[in-house]
Amino acid sequence: METPVLKYHEFGVHGLPGHHFRIVKSIETIESEQGKIYRLNLLIEHYQDGELINTRALTLAVKPGEGAEVAELPPELFL
Repeated sequence: METPVLKYHEFGVHGLPGHHFRIVKSIETIESEQGKIYRLNLLIEHYQDGELINTRALTLAVKPGEGAEVAELPPELFL
């Protein structure tokens, strides 16, 4: 497995003063018996007045030549 590429973006929302979001993404390449699988993980953190109030995670796994599987993980896994 290759080392994930980690990047993040922070942004505010027009009309919601004091709120901002941070999106952390990682991309992994996994070697399996079925071949290469590419996995994109997104962790979305919602802050209000500097305090974390909500977290969501989304994982997208793609095997070349096939469709994609999308699953939302429960936020309690990341709190």
